[in-house]
Amino acid sequence: MGEDSMKSRIYAVVIRTNNIENLRNFYRDALDLGPPVVDSNHWVEFKLGDAANLVLEAIDPDAPDAEAEPGSRVDWALRVDDLDAEKERLAGAKLEPAGEESDRFGKRVLKYLDPDGNLVHLISEKE
Repeated sequence: MGEDSMKSRIYAVVIRTNNIENLRNFYRDALDLGPPVVDSNHWVEFKLGDAANLVLEAIDPDAPDAEAEPGSRVDWALRVDDLDAEKERLAGAKLEPAGEESDRFGKRVLKYLDPDGNLVHLISEKE
């Protein structure tokens, strides 16, 4: 696949939430994504590297999916350089993995739950 393949054009992962403030704090502070590049009461956007963004979107209470089951809105992954260091840092923030570490496709994977119950996979290369 060339540089203009679909995967090289990914712009954002969007998580729809009933509690944008709670998720903003989790991703900014616990996962250490830093300050958002866009921050409002209905849309929060974090820059993830050079090409992609993580977007938190407040759900309109009148929307058809406003009552969707927590944890059913997204499941995504972050690449980390040192999985052990991240696990230790998150434990210091009182966050524990949602299960045991696994080996998927030759990579180390730990799963965490954000405050809405969405899975966040932390992935690193095997040493």
